[in-house]
Amino acid sequence: MTELTLFTPTPKRRGTSTRGTTLRVEVGRRTCWLYGPGVRPVLDAVGAPRQWGHTRRCWMTSVDRADDVITWAEHKQRRHVTVEAVQR
Repeated sequence: MTELTLFTPTPKRRGTSTRGTTLRVEVGRRTCWLYGPGVRPVLDAVGAPRQWGHTRRCWMTSVDRADDVITWAEHKQRRHVTVEAVQR
């Protein structure tokens, strides 16, 4: 009689990979609002000041640093970035 060996799969690696995810940026007159997973590490990487918007439940930063955030997310993290101009 042959002995059965049980196959125990290894758990998949759970990381905070943002590759392929979408980052939505709403650009206003002085502020840009960032929606999507992993926004805080992007802001930290480019050295942009950040603030949590309680009413919108998202991170926001100065519009002067929006191009740095968008460039970092697109080229370093390979994310899809959508940019929308809003009037507020």
